[in-house]
Amino acid sequence: MALWLYPLKMLGFSTNAETFQTFSSFLSQVQTLPTFETYWIKALTSLSYAASGLVFYRIALVYWQDVALAKYATAAWLTMPLAVFSQFIFSQVDVFYILLSMLGMLMLLRRRVYLAALFFGLSLTFKYFPAFIFLPCLLAFEKRVSRVALSCLIVIAPVALIELVYHRSASYQELVHGFYAVELVYSALVYVGGLGVYLLFAAFTVLCGIAYFTDVSQDAQLRKAAYLWLAASIIPFLLFFWSPQWLILAAPPIALTSMLSHRFGMYSKLDLFGMFMFIAYVSIMFSLNVDTAIIKTEWLGIGLDYSFLLGELFDWFGTHSASVFLSGFTGYLILQLVLKFKHMVVDVPNDAPSPIVHYGYVRRYFYLGLLIFALPASVAVLKDEMNDESVVGNRWVFWVETMHYGELRSGRVFEQTFVAQDDSMNWVSLFLTTFGKKSVNAFAMKRDDEVVLEIVDVHGRVIASLTRRVSQLRDGRWNRFAIQLDALRKGELYTIRLTSANASVGWWATAGDYYREGRAIVDGSARDSDFGFRIGFPR
Repeated sequence: MALWLYPLKMLGFSTNAETFQTFSSFLSQVQTLPTFETYWIKALTSLSYAASGLVFYRIALVYWQDVALAKYATAAWLTMPLAVFSQFIFSQVDVFYILLSMLGMLMLLRRRVYLAALFFGLSLTFKYFPAFIFLPCLLAFEKRVSRVALSCLIVIAPVALIELVYHRSASYQELVHGFYAVELVYSALVYVGGLGVYLLFAAFTVLCGIAYFTDVSQDAQLRKAAYLWLAASIIPFLLFFWSPQWLILAAPPIALTSMLSHRFGMYSKLDLFGMFMFIAYVSIMFSLNVDTAIIKTEWLGIGLDYSFLLGELFDWFGTHSASVFLSGFTGYLILQLVLKFKHMVVDVPNDAPSPIVHYGYVRRYFYLGLLIFALPASVAVLKDEMNDESVVGNRWVFWVETMHYGELRSGRVFEQTFVAQDDSMNWVSLFLTTFGKKSVNAFAMKRDDEVVLEIVDVHGRVIASLTRRVSQLRDGRWNRFAIQLDALRKGELYTIRLTSANASVGWWATAGDYYREGRAIVDGSARDSDFGFRIGFPR
């Protein structure tokens, strides 16, 4: 990446690292890269995505030895909705380790295990997910302990080298060792006799055992490797909380096994169902992050205020909406494993027919997959434009370094000051967390804990107040309070005050001043940070 950016420095487009993420000293608005620099960086990930198509084509040739079928399978991979979303809508570095792990799989299929280990080792320098693929698939092909051990040494060599060079770096310790995804592998556990059994490690022990101890014919071995690739890519996302861009890890084996099952038309329908559940969940759970906030609407002359969020279109089940759609997407992933086990492992005829080349399936698959995101996003943009509101505040929670100040218990007070942009306001939205807890006693029919939101003027007078039960709050999401207030004075300073008698509630904040006209105040002490808040004023 550094080498790719070097021409920008040589041409004078970039003079220092701060060019790539700065914040205005006058506006609480992120200044992202200029268009040219944005698409220069995007070109590298797009080239990597195209290169992954070439690698996938080589993988497909191993299975079919037919150029037409290999091209058809590659088209299915490159147009898979989940992959397209990850690469072109919410792109990060994930495509790099996908490309390298696909090269590793290609080498395994060609029985070049040491070269495969090297490619997987390089992929691990980006994220650790390919490690889940490498070992089960290696054990499917290699049974000699000495070669397995040497392959494992090769795969950890690139990471070990980087560790040796950078282990004293404070930034490396913070950003790599402290990366939150590292701890996710331990998040799924059950307790047995006071000790934790980590489900992810148990699952991969079983997967590796199946790969090593089952012997099959050469043709069946290739199909087993494809299924192991699928299972190893999906299982982690069944057992820990994931970010949207990570799901591209499962996309290549999903596309490959759909073709190998000779039921691509059926599985493409299943993928569209999964894509809908994915978009609905992500839009709710990652509001103002992975939704219309990542679309450059200014190119169309549209300046979004985000008075209407994409996730609101999918708020079908109240506080349960995110969990319902996550359950649906999880069901989709499980169906991939269950249905394809039957088609790939159990019912495998010796003379299985070749897939029928039908690019109409691929085109419909691609267009409908795009519409699943594009259509709701267009509706959200339209509704935002039609709303006669101006929204101000600090919406950069989880875009930048984010924190909270603990639980809002009795005697604690969280406050955020702001400047009124009009003489009235329509609503206040706060980014709250219940720490995964909801204090509801349904059997005793008691009221659960409540939070109280107040608007306080500069003289300390409470001019508006609203109470909400904790059970009605959305955990880790924006929570809108319909406070319609006509007693403001434009340009004056006011305070949002949040209190509770005994609620397990926190208020997420940015670790820095991203709303220049106010600041967070915690238990009476002003902080150099801002809580996540948004206020809707009449335009």
